[in-house]
Amino acid sequence: MENRAFNSVSIITLLLLIGLMPFNIFIHLYSLTLVIISLIIIQSAFYYYSRFKKKFQISIILYAIISYVALIVFFYLNSGINGPIIFTFFITFQLLTAFTPNKIHPIWLTLHILIGVALLMFEFFYPNHIQYTYWSRKARFLDVTSTYVFTIAIIYCITAYLRNYYKHEKKVAAERAKAILEQGEKLQEIAWIQSHKVRSHVATILGLIQLFNKYDANDPINKDIIEKIKEASSNLDVVIKEIVAKTNEENDEDEPLHT
Repeated sequence: MENRAFNSVSIITLLLLIGLMPFNIFIHLYSLTLVIISLIIIQSAFYYYSRFKKKFQISIILYAIISYVALIVFFYLNSGINGPIIFTFFITFQLLTAFTPNKIHPIWLTLHILIGVALLMFEFFYPNHIQYTYWSRKARFLDVTSTYVFTIAIIYCITAYLRNYYKHEKKVAAERAKAILEQGEKLQEIAWIQSHKVRSHVATILGLIQLFNKYDANDPINKDIIEKIKEASSNLDVVIKEIVAKTNEENDEDEPLHT
């Protein structure tokens, strides 16, 4: 699930970066546009190695590192707190927690809080180090608005993906539970046939053998006993075929379940 989620997140991230690039070009943030192009190339490589090379774990680590570096660079190049980069912290946090195990989520939480607060404190104490890059009030409004809209859209897409996956897994689990219950009922039926019908016919045959007069093969009763043994053997054969048929039916139904 985590591998598939990361692949989906990689595509979402690519769409986000591609969608933001025209807005940055329009408002003349060319240095930021170059960074976005670099990130598109890097993110494409992450997706390739995760999807086709099965390098999932290393892709996660590199994705996290690049994400934090990109947030710092964007904050510096895009007007700091006056820009929209603070919104993207929510996206990267949800992306990282969506496809990684719960045990490392505290790491992402800690890093996002520390890096975000550190950047804000840095700008507070050293405001001259963060340049205001917008050439007009309209450019800032467009940049903040577009990033805000993209942030909401991406968060919704991630949440919808996780909910749909949860519903799918819940449905699969219910189907498996139903199949297991049906298998149990059929196995109980087979066990009942074996313990009652088979044993009944076997007991009949054993009892008839005890009555067979082995000291006088010409005893008239032996003929009736042989006929009864044949009849019991025929009935036993029918029961065995019934068990074999139910067993084959059970195996046929097991195949899609295990698949």
